Amino acid sequence: QGSGSELEGKFCAAHSSSALAANTFGPWRNHPEELNLLGMSGFSSFRFERQCPTGLGGIPPNLDFLAEGPEIVIGAESKFLEILTPKKPHFAASYRPENLPQMETCWADWMEELKDGPEQFLDAAQLVRHYLGLRNQPEFRGKKIILLYIFWEPENAMDFPEYRQHREELAVFESKVKKSEVTFVWMTYPQLWDQWVSRGFYEGSVREIRKKYLLSI
Repeated sequence: QGSGSELEGKFCAAHSSSALAANTFGPWRNHPEELNLLGMSGFSSFRFERQCPTGLGGIPPNLDFLAEGPEIVIGAESKFLEILTPKKPHFAASYRPENLPQMETCWADWMEELKDGPEQFLDAAQLVRHYLGLRNQPEFRGKKIILLYIFWEPENAMDFPEYRQHREELAVFESKVKKSEVTFVWMTYPQLWDQWVSRGFYEGSVREIRKKYLLSI
C-alpha cells in the first residue's frame, strides 16, 4: 500500500530497508499477538507500508510498519544504507503550525528550526512528517503512540564518522521532542535482535536474520 513502489524492483535489492523490515517482522504479519516489540506484546494488527496522511495535500507519509494494540500504536521508520547519504531538511510551504492543529509546540519549534537547515545523515524532516501522520489518525486517538526509528549499523559502526554523526543527530532530535505526547524511540536492528535472543524469543528467526545482515565493514 506504500507509494514508493518498493515491490517494483527496490524490494529485491540487498540494501532494501523495506526488505530488512519485512525479513525482521514478517513472521508476525498474520500473528501480531505473538510479536514482542519494545517490551510490549498483545498487538491486534500489524501492517507494512501504512499510509498516515498529515491532513495536508500531497503524498502521505508511509511508515515501514505499524503495530496496533488496544491501548498502543507503534509506527516505525526503517533505515538501512540511506543514512549514509546526507539530506537537507525540506518541508513543503504548507507545513506551517497554523495548518497542523495536531502539532505540539515542541515539534512545531523543532520543525521551524530544521527548515532549510544544513544537511544531516538523519532524515529529520521525514520523522516530523511521520509524527504528524500518526497524530492525525482518528483511530489512534486515546492510545499511546510511539514513533520508532529503527536502523541498521555494521558491527564496527563506531569506526566510521558517518555512523557516529548519525547517532549524534539522533540524540539532538530526541532531546527536542522529549516533552511530546508521542514517544520517540530509536534503536538499531542488531540491538533489537539481541533483545529478542536475551529474552528467549524467536531464536530460529533471529539466527537466519543475523546470517544475512550482521557483519562488519
